Amino acid sequence: MQSMYIKLTESCNLKCPFCYVVQNNNKMTLKTALESIDKYNPEEIIFHGGEPTLEKKLILNILKNRPNYKYSITTNLMTNIDKELEYILKKCSVATSYSYDRFINKNQFDKFKSNFNKVIKINDITLLITLTPKQLIRPTKELCNIIKELNPTNVTLERVRLDYITDINEYKNLYKLTDEYLYEIFSRGLIPIEKNNLYKMIVKSIKTNTPVFSNCNVITVNPDGSVINCPNGPLEKKRLKECITCNIYQYCKNDCQSFSSLACSFPIKTVSFVKEALYNGSNER
Repeated sequence: MQSMYIKLTESCNLKCPFCYVVQNNNKMTLKTALESIDKYNPEEIIFHGGEPTLEKKLILNILKNRPNYKYSITTNLMTNIDKELEYILKKCSVATSYSYDRFINKNQFDKFKSNFNKVIKINDITLLITLTPKQLIRPTKELCNIIKELNPTNVTLERVRLDYITDINEYKNLYKLTDEYLYEIFSRGLIPIEKNNLYKMIVKSIKTNTPVFSNCNVITVNPDGSVINCPNGPLEKKRLKECITCNIYQYCKNDCQSFSSLACSFPIKTVSFVKEALYNGSNER
């Protein structure tokens, strides 16, 4: 069984500088949504965008017409929470994202925090930390203080995809910085293990000898009904020269295709730290 992202709209109420979605006015119809659900019969349906909460009526109609599915929603939590949206956020598993450069001013962040605090009272929230270049130069302690303040149910740390990078040295430097940032968070125990989804993914990968980022049994349905596989087509990682001598290659060989076009982007130092801690019996930090 596979999960299915339904891209309800390609419009958004934010213009995050790191977002790879090209914003336009494309919107999905109820007919397209229901036909896609019936065709693929997914294990989980994830409302996505753009910003899916801009299409509340469509979400409500999908929930009404196909009630017997597991639903999730990925939202920036910047839409006013009325009764309709509150109902949606109760019915769906909720994920929202944070990065230092997502908000252009304090008022935006205050609105996000206010909505976050409303939603966490009615449902669990997974906080997706997008590790953008501007986030990576901020102190890790600052980020972890924000996580502590928001107190989400779970935290997922995710690398940023920047298609404009074509220089191999710039690419390597970005993902080396990402690895160092993750390593500092992990080695200092700045996010509790029970909340740290990436930590749990790495531990599972090491214990089962499977790739960390292997959850690609997922399809995305675009507003026009066309379908792409995760993330941009069939996964076939390009084996790099450094892979031959890498001692944790078995944990990354299904790494996201969009992160392996120029050089290794896998968090080698972080994964090695977790592996060593597990073997030494010191993974409880």
